[in-house]
Amino acid sequence: MKSFVAISAIIAAVSAQSFPAGLSTCAVSCFSSAISIKDCQVTDQKCYCAKAPIQEALKSCVPEKCTKKEDVKAVYDMANKMCSGAPGYTAFT
Repeated sequence: MKSFVAISAIIAAVSAQSFPAGLSTCAVSCFSSAISIKDCQVTDQKCYCAKAPIQEALKSCVPEKCTKKEDVKAVYDMANKMCSGAPGYTAFT
């Protein structure tokens, strides 16, 4: 069990380095969980921008995990900026 926790912490730290600076921990956690639903890599925008389950996961996780309105807005703004114009993407409002 200890090794699982250690490995999870390492993966989280590496994943966090792939996200824009200033993105809250709660947002990074939600985004990492959401993209893992469809086995997308953090750098594979085409994969996660076009996946409705990923977008739905973000919509449910971010408001629940991120208690500050500015954190919720920041993750939605990031997703909208990264995925703007991608086929199948519905912008967050």
